[in-house]
Amino acid sequence: MYHETPIVTWDNKGVTLLLGSCKKHDSKTTRHRMNEVAFQYNLPYYVYREKGESFVDVRSGHKCSKKRERLSFKDYKVSFDFPGIVKDCPDCALTLLANV
Repeated sequence: MYHETPIVTWDNKGVTLLLGSCKKHDSKTTRHRMNEVAFQYNLPYYVYREKGESFVDVRSGHKCSKKRERLSFKDYKVSFDFPGIVKDCPDCALTLLANV
């Protein structure tokens, strides 16, 4: 939490990103802090700005997938579920073993 404003919240099911309640909070600093949280806690997203609009790239499919889904902020908020873990994927199997 920065300046008493939550910008990233998550639980074991998914993530919610908040750019605040108005356009002034959609800043380079806020996006940078969101990406710092993703890096620090290994969350599957990256926030960026393109042509004046902020977007989120989220890993889709399973945890090890390279496939990305591009999401737009609606009313300065975006929510998404965590990618799943697939038993037949060798990398996901390593994740399962690491979490046992």
